Amino acid sequence: MRLLVALFLLALACQGAGFDGHWAAETATRRKKPDAKKLSFTMDLTTKEGTPAGTVTLGGGRKSVPGQILEAQLDGEILHFTTAARQADVKLYWTMALDGTRLSGTVTREGRKKGQTFVASQAN
Repeated sequence: MRLLVALFLLALACQGAGFDGHWAAETATRRKKPDAKKLSFTMDLTTKEGTPAGTVTLGGGRKSVPGQILEAQLDGEILHFTTAARQADVKLYWTMALDGTRLSGTVTREGRKKGQTFVASQAN
């Protein structure tokens, strides 16, 4: 019986561990122009006691905007969370899945119907 309890607790602790790490992504904006600006961001994800946590940093350099991961949920192999950037006046909804060694997902700004897709690779 103790072995079953130990295995169950280990499974809970490992759930979501595949998301852990530093991830980098770049995605094109929705503009149809060939010179459309690209949006880059990084994600630092951790799992503590089965609960996903971390930060998402939009942009790069001096104008980077960090956002704390809020309301994180791990639903099987799908990770959902929100971030609030710019002093919480812009809320972003994130959904992603681990696809081999990459994260594939969508980020949607509050009030918008359609989100922007992205693919993130683990960065060193």
